[in-house]
Amino acid sequence: MFRTHLGRPLDIGHTSNKLIIALTAAMAVGGVGVWLAADVDSAWLAPVHTFLIWALVRELDPDRHWTALAAGLIAGVWVLVGLEVAGALAIVGLLLAARVVLNPVGLSLLTTDVLAMVAVATAISFTPVGWVAGSGIAVALYIDTRLSDFPRRVGYYGAVAAALGAAAIATITDALPETIPSINPVIVVVTGLLALIIVVRDPLPVLSNVDHNDQKRMSSERLHGSRVLAVVLVFASTLLAGPAAGGLVPTIIAFVLVLASEELKRVRRPTL
Repeated sequence: MFRTHLGRPLDIGHTSNKLIIALTAAMAVGGVGVWLAADVDSAWLAPVHTFLIWALVRELDPDRHWTALAAGLIAGVWVLVGLEVAGALAIVGLLLAARVVLNPVGLSLLTTDVLAMVAVATAISFTPVGWVAGSGIAVALYIDTRLSDFPRRVGYYGAVAAALGAAAIATITDALPETIPSINPVIVVVTGLLALIIVVRDPLPVLSNVDHNDQKRMSSERLHGSRVLAVVLVFASTLLAGPAAGGLVPTIIAFVLVLASEELKRVRRPTL
């Protein structure tokens, strides 16, 4: 059924998928309008950020659809009002790292999947935040292989290749600052607290099933690992981004929504 064991098909039969398509289209129209009327250079990226943040939160909170839609809406509006945003490619890397660890398809990565992840990790590492995301993909490949019921050496080789590729591009392009940048203390502290909470707060059992088997639920351990890796990568990005860390705020808000969703689920969970 799947030509890749990493991708998840966007089934337009689901209401939430119809809504994100409509929301992305609305952001595209709004982005063009704002770009023409207000001369906001990045406005055209509104639909891209809307969809990417939505997709990221769908990985981090698979049991709830509205969390992802709310996060996508906030990300799109953030771009439309002219606020700084993180590079779309870095968000792609963060999304892929989270997806590799979560393994929502429920099947081991194909060799072509691993090679694709190595290529992405290498290609996006020309900025500080991109390098963090690229390195995160390398870590994700290693974690996925260790958690696999049938680990394959290609996963370990891919992790090493992704790490080396990301480091090579970051070095060639001088992506990393030579001195420690001045940080945004509020953003760093908030993200650090989020990371700490997510690390120590185990998620409840996942209700959603993996894509290839309607009878097998996603692993709560993998979901926890996916959340921890993603938030740690964002925290590291806030340190390297320095004054530009404000561009990570939509992603940070997404984590807040994920935590709120998890706690709401915990409150509503029936007790024996």
